Amino acid sequence: MKKLLYSFGIALFVLAVAGSASEGQEVRSLADKLLRIHVIADSDCEEAQSEKLDARDAVIGYLEKRLKEAGAGSKQEVMTLLSMESERISRLVLESIDREDEPGYVDISIETAYANRREYDGFTLPAGEYDCLCIRLGDAKGKNWWCVLYPSLCISGSSRLEDIKVLTDEELAIICEPEEFKYKIFCFELFERIKAFFKGSQRLTQG
Repeated sequence: MKKLLYSFGIALFVLAVAGSASEGQEVRSLADKLLRIHVIADSDCEEAQSEKLDARDAVIGYLEKRLKEAGAGSKQEVMTLLSMESERISRLVLESIDREDEPGYVDISIETAYANRREYDGFTLPAGEYDCLCIRLGDAKGKNWWCVLYPSLCISGSSRLEDIKVLTDEELAIICEPEEFKYKIFCFELFERIKAFFKGSQRLTQG
C-alpha cells in the first residue's frame, strides 16, 4: 500500500511539473530573449558596494559605445561581442576600482543563472533562469546590481521596452501587467525553482 501511495505521489508530482512547464511556456519564451547583466560585489560592506557601483559605471559606459560601434542587433551578436571583449572589460573594471595589480579579483562569465523575481523601471521579471553577463568582484558574496543588457535597457538613452521590437505583445503584457498573468507566472516560477534545484543552478543574490 505504501509503495502504491508513493508511486501515486510521484505521478502527481511529475504531472504538476509537466503542467507547470506547459503553462509557463510563454514566460519561458520571453526569458530566453533577454540578456541580463549582474555586477556582484565582494561583500555587503560599504567599500565593496561602492566598488560595485564604480565597476557598473565603467562597464555600462564602455558597452554603450562598443555595442553601437559593433552594430550588434541580436542577443546572440551581443553575447558573441561580450565574449570577445571579456578581457578588455576585466581590465576596465580593475582600473575603475584601483585594483590593476589584482587581476584575479575580477571574474567575468556569460552563463545561465537563477534570479529571483524583480521589478525594474515599470516592469517585472519573473523568477527563473536567465542568460547573464556576470561580473564577480572578489569573493562575490555581496548583493549585486543588475539590469537588462539586451534589449539595451540599461544603456544611457536607450528606448523603452515597449519601443524595442524584440518581445511579442503578449510577452510585453506578461511583464508589464503581471497581475493579469498571475497563473502563467506562478507556473513558470514553480517549474524554474524545481529545475534550478535539481540542476544546482547558480543563484544570484540581488540588491
